[in-house]
Amino acid sequence: MLDRNDESCSIGVAFGQSSFTDLDFADDVSLLAELLELLVPILETMASEAASLGLVVNWQKTKVYNLWVAGRICH
Repeated sequence: MLDRNDESCSIGVAFGQSSFTDLDFADDVSLLAELLELLVPILETMASEAASLGLVVNWQKTKVYNLWVAGRICH
């Protein structure tokens, strides 16, 4: 789904040499971005792609978490 985004745009989160844009399990999806400004268009793309498959994003269950503080992961 996220392959349709502009490759020049840096999305996702880097862990060592690997970069991840999303984590999927069953009917749950976690989208990853370093900036909220990058996450909003990804959410819009996901909602559009889901709709084309007859699926609906439940925005009431959608959550945004900020895991980074001063360059380190919060616990």
